[in-house]
Amino acid sequence: MDALIPLLLIFIALNSKQLSKDKLYRANVFAIVGILYFVFLQYLHYWNRIFHVEGAARYIPILIAVLMAVGACLSPWARRSQVIKTTNLCILFVVLLTSTYMFDVSIKEWLAEKGGFYSSRLTVPLASGADDHNGSIEFHSVGLEMKAFDGWVKAELPSGHKYLLYEKDPGHRIEVRPNCMGEMQVDTPTYVSKILQSYESGRRNVSSSYECGGSADLKMCLVKATYPSETQGVQRWHWFAEQGSNMGFTVDYILSGDDKALEDKVMELMVSTRIVEKRTALMCRTPAAWL
Repeated sequence: MDALIPLLLIFIALNSKQLSKDKLYRANVFAIVGILYFVFLQYLHYWNRIFHVEGAARYIPILIAVLMAVGACLSPWARRSQVIKTTNLCILFVVLLTSTYMFDVSIKEWLAEKGGFYSSRLTVPLASGADDHNGSIEFHSVGLEMKAFDGWVKAELPSGHKYLLYEKDPGHRIEVRPNCMGEMQVDTPTYVSKILQSYESGRRNVSSSYECGGSADLKMCLVKATYPSETQGVQRWHWFAEQGSNMGFTVDYILSGDDKALEDKVMELMVSTRIVEKRTALMCRTPAAWL
């Protein structure tokens, strides 16, 4: 939207007379500016945000798009008043506006994939169905199985949500909170950004990171946040994967205590995790205790 402000000022300065008197020309300008924003600018801003583009590379494409729109609006073609031309421009604007509204998430996912958002080599691949999972702890409502032995304890909230606990000693413990994941209503990069915001990743002394990978059938991300030593080195990890429609999961890991052995314990558990074919939960709910 910031780029549209100087664009409108240019129109007012150079074409104030025709804009005030010619309704068809006003409609032409409205359609061209609308196409500029909904087809180009909003996705340029999205690209810059998810890939952290800075400096000239951030502003030059926006400037080029704005200048092209200015040139189109000031051209003799746009300034000539023709009902058919204005009607076609407005129809094109409405079609593009509707398309970007309906396919916004798909467009953003495509941009993220082409830009390399999913290019990370994740260190936590899901266990395959052929792996031996005898004796694994099952979370039927979530649709997951985990090989949780050697100190892991399965617990349950009053809401019925099951989770895992591991306590090395009173100051070093892990809590694992698996949950199912319904159909995502936003694109993956935006979802990751919201998780980082909920982890207060922008706060001083809070370090955070994320890695995402996947294929056409499976998209998976791991988000981490580490809090300062005065909070006993607490870490929060959020692991989620989406496999087809309504086949996703999320797992939150709360690591209390600054101990590399706890991280290794979590990684061992993650590598053993497997998605089962069906889950029993009809609706994915997050209990208040986990918010």
